[in-house]
Amino acid sequence: MNTVSRWSTRPAIRAASEPRHAAPRGALLGAPAAAQALGREDFIALGGSVLKIEVLRRQGGYSLGSGVVVAPGRVVTNCHVTRDGVGIEVLRHGQRWPVAAQQADLHHDLCLLQVPGIGADAVARIGRAAGLQLAQPVHAVGFTGGLGLQASDGSVVALHRVDGAPVIRSSNWFTSGASGGGLFDAQRRLVGILTFRLRGGAAHYYAAPVEWVQALLDRAGAEGAGAMPDPRPHGRGPALLPFPGPRADLLRCDRSC
Repeated sequence: MNTVSRWSTRPAIRAASEPRHAAPRGALLGAPAAAQALGREDFIALGGSVLKIEVLRRQGGYSLGSGVVVAPGRVVTNCHVTRDGVGIEVLRHGQRWPVAAQQADLHHDLCLLQVPGIGADAVARIGRAAGLQLAQPVHAVGFTGGLGLQASDGSVVALHRVDGAPVIRSSNWFTSGASGGGLFDAQRRLVGILTFRLRGGAAHYYAAPVEWVQALLDRAGAEGAGAMPDPRPHGRGPALLPFPGPRADLLRCDRSC
C-alpha cells in the first residue's frame, strides 16, 4: 500500500549573514499579536491560486506539498517536494492535472512546473518581498499536513538579504505539506514561497522571496518553456531542467529536508 511521507523542512541556508532587518529581541514572543486575521473572502480568493502537489516517488509511496499558480500553465513549488518523483500531479477543487515538465532553480529550492490546463483565472497577483517592512501582516496559505487548505496569520519578523532579494522570516506557522505554498501580504499579493522552518524552543519560519520566482519565470521564457527537451530516461517522469544558480554555497536541500 502506498504511504505518504512527511517532509521535515530543515533549513536550506547553509551560511548566511546577519539579517538586514530584524525585530527587537523582546518583540519575537509578541509577534503573533500583530497578525491580522485573513477574512473568508480573502481566503477563498487566495485558495484558487494555491494547489496541492502529489508526487509518486521512485522508491514507492507518495509525497505531498503545495504550489502556487504564477502564470497560465505554470505552478511554482519547492524542488524538495518533487525530488525523486516519477510522476507529479496538481490538484485543485477535485480536479487533477498531470505535470508535463519542470524547470528548476536548485540553488534556491524552487521548481517551476508546466501544467497544461491551468488557466489565467488561477494566477496569483505578484508582489515584492523587497517592499516588506518589519511587523507587516502576512498570510501563509498551504496544505499543512497534506490535508485541506489552511491559512496561518502572522507578521514579518526579519528580512535576510540573499542573492539580491530578502528571504522572509515570519511568525506564520506551517509544517509538512505546506512546502511550496504562498506567503501573501494584506493586498493578496504573493511575496514569498513557504520553504523551510527551524525547529527549537521558538520555531522560525522562512519563505523564499517572490523575486526569485520572477527570475525563474523570466529564464524559463528565455529558454522557450513551451518546447522543452525531455532528458528523462525512457521518457518516465516529469523532465527536470536545472538552471545554473549564482550562489550554490548559500542554499542547499539535503536528503532530510
